[in-house]
Amino acid sequence: MFNIYIKPTELCNLKCDHCYIPLSSRENSFKMTPEQVDYILDQCLNFFSDLNKVNLIFHGGEPLLMGVGYYGKFLDKLKQNGVENIRVSFQSNMLLYNKEWKLFLKQNKASIGTSYDFFSNFRRLAGCTDSKKYFILWTQKIKQYQDDFRQRVYTITVLSKQNVKYIPDIIDIAEELGLNLKLNPLYNAGKIKADYKSFSLTPQEYGESLKIAYRCWQKYKNKGMVIEQCKDMESFVTGESSLTHTRCPYAGNCVGHIWCIDPKGNIYNCGCDVQLGGKYYMGNYKIGINKEKYIKAKAEDNQISLDCYECGICGGGCKLFRDKKTKKYLWCDSYKKLYKEVKNAFC
Repeated sequence: MFNIYIKPTELCNLKCDHCYIPLSSRENSFKMTPEQVDYILDQCLNFFSDLNKVNLIFHGGEPLLMGVGYYGKFLDKLKQNGVENIRVSFQSNMLLYNKEWKLFLKQNKASIGTSYDFFSNFRRLAGCTDSKKYFILWTQKIKQYQDDFRQRVYTITVLSKQNVKYIPDIIDIAEELGLNLKLNPLYNAGKIKADYKSFSLTPQEYGESLKIAYRCWQKYKNKGMVIEQCKDMESFVTGESSLTHTRCPYAGNCVGHIWCIDPKGNIYNCGCDVQLGGKYYMGNYKIGINKEKYIKAKAEDNQISLDCYECGICGGGCKLFRDKKTKKYLWCDSYKKLYKEVKNAFC
């Protein structure tokens, strides 16, 4: 499965403190044209000749701002080139979800994922200082989506010092709203960078938060709830699956499996790469894919520490978060804590 993250615009109707996109771009952003879309997809199809399965994720900014008609062009292009197994999803703040989007999603067997940081004031409506107003609108749209599709909504929740003590409450609310969760640590991006240490979790704190989440998850997992990190680690401990595959963030061997394309047609390794400065820039729709950069990034996939080789819990972690000298993954100790918690639960 090849994952293509496409950011057709950086325009957004929210104003989030931890967003890496400059405020000026969120308010008045360049939009990817249909011509750029065609050319970029041609680049993907030509570079990977055996491409027959595509996971297409539309990101932003707020991707729903582009309108329903815009996205049909992407799908038609892929189908015309023989890519029949296409899975489509949107990472959205849900504010624009309506009957038109419901019909489009059903016709294309697509889904919407979202983000919300419970008990935190980082996410707000543009032009509004009260974060609770967004929460009210967001929950209304979540319930509307639930009524339309009767399926859990994949939700990224950023953990910081603002909300880490509320993990049991977060999980209770998630079950009430019908959400699956991915609990990410706060990244050093956006307005938060100015005071990152005051808000961010240490690897030890993040690890403890995952342990608490795992314990709280036990009362809901048989009801269908998924907390991604907890589910993944449990599957690893029980031998159902491995963490050494391309799944983010446990393994860094993602080059050749993921591309992220910004509104100007720049191609990067992944979405996190864009957020953290674009170290693994691969080319542009005008100049094509830079094979030398691609090969260099591919080589760095396997540059992990000796401890990581010997540990074997994951695949060395995302290379964006490895120490430059030791190659140790920043959140290594976090996942070791979770591993021990899950291991003890099955002993």
